[in-house]
Amino acid sequence: MTISIAALEGAYLMFRFRNQLQLQNFVPPSENGNSISAGHVVGIVAAVVIAIFFVLGILLWWRGCLRCNDRMELDSTIIAVKQLSSKSKQGNCEFINEIGMISALQHLHLVKLYGCCTEENQLLLVYEYMENNSLARALFGPEECQLNLDWPMRPKICVGIARGLAYLHEESRLKIVHRDIKATNALLDKNLNPKISDFGLAKLDEEENTHVSTRNCWNLVSHFPFFSQ
Repeated sequence: MTISIAALEGAYLMFRFRNQLQLQNFVPPSENGNSISAGHVVGIVAAVVIAIFFVLGILLWWRGCLRCNDRMELDSTIIAVKQLSSKSKQGNCEFINEIGMISALQHLHLVKLYGCCTEENQLLLVYEYMENNSLARALFGPEECQLNLDWPMRPKICVGIARGLAYLHEESRLKIVHRDIKATNALLDKNLNPKISDFGLAKLDEEENTHVSTRNCWNLVSHFPFFSQ
């Protein structure tokens, strides 16, 4: 983008110099006594101007990259990126739902959403990084990935998940039903605090007039008996 702007500025100056040189009828002599046409002089000047702006554009672009890298080095926050299927018919809807709901919710037991990317066919969500992955992996994953969750720790995790769900169902302004709560959607941070993730299948209370909703309904009565009321 910077290079394109520089080229446009160079083209503008080229026409400006052309007009000025034509008005002044500037024809400098050459070494062999012949004269150089004004058109050639204008072409040389324009080429130099465009080259200067091109180099300046490169330098500005490089400086911008350096600034981005400096920020990455200074802010060493580790993030997690979730890629949704762009080929799926529900991919875009799921992506919009997750963005609309998570960005509006802030709770100790909900995964934070930092940002998103919708460029071309990519559907990406940027989350806070959860060091200990999911509860399912901690309990049933490969042996080297399993965590030693003692019995005092397990009720703490369950209570944390329950608090997150209570916030979604009763305390939040949006009144969201998660609709897909399971061990793989309960993530653990470095201190084994549980946080609920994956709101792609969440359901906003129909009484709330909001544009964020989904049509899927998978065995909700078994998870949330009040949902059928």
